[in-house]
Amino acid sequence: MTELPENLVMSLPISAIAAAALGLLIVALALNVSRLRLRLQISLGDGERPELSRAIRAHGNTVENAPLFLLLCLLLELTGSGAWLAWAALLFVLGRYVYAWGLLRRSFSRQRQIGALLSYLIIAGMSLALLLRLA
Repeated sequence: MTELPENLVMSLPISAIAAAALGLLIVALALNVSRLRLRLQISLGDGERPELSRAIRAHGNTVENAPLFLLLCLLLELTGSGAWLAWAALLFVLGRYVYAWGLLRRSFSRQRQIGALLSYLIIAGMSLALLLRLA
């Protein structure tokens, strides 16, 4: 089996920084769900409490989108993508933070829409960029 270079993370700074930022967001959102569960004394489900339902979805949606983004980011970074990848990563991470903030405030918000749209566009664009590299 081939050993990975010791400085692999340092050679993939965009993916590493994005993973760290998204990891912190996911932990913060999980802690928020736990905090609400304790306060509302609801161990499973959302107890038909809108604030808990929003917290669960903010966490879940981020957990659903982050892995695909990070995989695409890693693959594109390994293939030598330029500075555009850093901008895409920054916009995705900011979009996820804005999405979570908007959803936690209320179910329908401009922030939630902007964050979701950024996420979808960036994942689609990165997917196309990866396909073009393979062509």
